[in-house]
Amino acid sequence: MEIHIDFREVVKLAKKYDRGPKIVEQATYVTMFAGMALTKRRVQQFTPVGATGELRRGISWEVTKSREAIEGRVTVTGPALSYVEPVEFGSRPHWPPVEPIRYWVLRVLGVPAEEVSRVAFLVSRKIARIGTPKFRMFEQGWAEAEPKVMSLFNVMCYKVVEGIER
Repeated sequence: MEIHIDFREVVKLAKKYDRGPKIVEQATYVTMFAGMALTKRRVQQFTPVGATGELRRGISWEVTKSREAIEGRVTVTGPALSYVEPVEFGSRPHWPPVEPIRYWVLRVLGVPAEEVSRVAFLVSRKIARIGTPKFRMFEQGWAEAEPKVMSLFNVMCYKVVEGIER
């Protein structure tokens, strides 16, 4: 009795998988870049402009690669970092600092200069009574971006398989 096993296909497959991890890493990195850029745009759409637009401009994204993982983040940088949480989650009643409220009243509400102090006091008093609303720009932005980002990763998986099979 004679048994013949052809290993040529197995050897070819093994060679293909040797470059598999590199293909997966590169594709994941590129897809993560696209996903984070998309997520940043969606978060910015839900971010209030305020008096300066500083918070919206402060939203950025980054992709980091380590031996264990490729991670993407949408974050806030710069001066807006100090107040992003109360905008995202709202705030409890408190007396806010007066100067930013005056500036906001002047720029956003367009109140004449002689009325700014009075209106700023009224706004401050309302914040002291009820707090500030939550905007949930990160939550809403991700909710809108997630299906598209997941779609990018699904397409990436097909491309990776094609790349490995080539």
